[in-house]
Amino acid sequence: MRKFLSVLLIAGMLLLTSVPAFSAPPTYARYGLQTSDAIETSTSLVLAAGTWVYGWKILADAANANAALSNSATYDAATTSNIIDELGEATAWDEKTNMFPQPIFCDLGVSISMPTTVGVVFVYYGPQP
Repeated sequence: MRKFLSVLLIAGMLLLTSVPAFSAPPTYARYGLQTSDAIETSTSLVLAAGTWVYGWKILADAANANAALSNSATYDAATTSNIIDELGEATAWDEKTNMFPQPIFCDLGVSISMPTTVGVVFVYYGPQP
């Protein structure tokens, strides 16, 4: 009986000191997300046609940084009909991230339009969900 209680005590101590392993990965990790290079000016065709965009981020180098993400081959051709999203950050050295609830398919390509070079943009993209 004493041997049984000691084994039970050791097993209980092991269970209390173990760390649980969570099996659920972060929301977007299962899609194998990648990040574009840093974009600091208006840039045509940041990502090729046929890209799935999961979200994007702007880091403000100065006050009032803003940018537009569009489904177009050139940022000059970006019109209100193919602009996917606009982001702005009013405070220097802060960032704003927008992850889309569902990834967006850009059949023409991904271009960034920035009126001034006061920010850095990163685009999160990956395979078809």
